[in-house]
Amino acid sequence: MDNKQRELWDPGLRSGARTFDERLSPGWEGRLVDLARSEAVKAELAHLLEGRSSRELDSDEREALWRKSVRFYNARRREEMRAALWKYHQGQTARHRAVLEVLIARHEAEAAKLMDVRPEGAA
Repeated sequence: MDNKQRELWDPGLRSGARTFDERLSPGWEGRLVDLARSEAVKAELAHLLEGRSSRELDSDEREALWRKSVRFYNARRREEMRAALWKYHQGQTARHRAVLEVLIARHEAEAAKLMDVRPEGAA
């Protein structure tokens, strides 16, 4: 905002008054912002702590929640393991199939060669 616009916005500037920014010594702007921000952070922290302390759990409730979280974790882990084992067995099936098809073809070729051999003296 240039000086002309400031004058239109704040009539006090026409009389030679200084702006808020001009009255402050260098470095104060950051301190004012930090102060306002720190107050907001303090208020938010107080609100969070108040909410947390108002809902403290007794040992039975805490244990019940812990058991529930353990059941959930174990169920998720079992599902992950099941999926990993399924993937492993699918891969093993494909690998065995590839190896065995080659092996079967080799044995069939060897058997065919043996069938073509005739004993000596046979016509």
